[in-house]
Amino acid sequence: RKGYLLRPIKNERVDIIVADLPHASLKKFREKPYLALEHHLATLAGKTGLEIIRTFLKQLSVYPVGRSVSVIFLKIDPDKVRASFALARRYLPSGKLETRKDAEGKIR
Repeated sequence: RKGYLLRPIKNERVDIIVADLPHASLKKFREKPYLALEHHLATLAGKTGLEIIRTFLKQLSVYPVGRSVSVIFLKIDPDKVRASFALARRYLPSGKLETRKDAEGKIR
């Protein structure tokens, strides 16, 4: 199915969501030429780089699918972990939040 973030499954029951959402800010997109090699929809996440994550978390908080999901795995830019956690606490206040290190030792 095609659609924006959780819209296509908003009324479904799912146990797990895994997502590698776009998280490059406009500034980072302009500064890192390699990002232009991918389609901008796959990398660019608005002015601050948090807009897509914010929308995803907001959808989880209002769509029925958000009430059925048990676990969500999001790959997050190491520079955006703190701000992403703040958004998650805002939209999913009862959620348990954890980070893991990637293969390079960066917290994601």
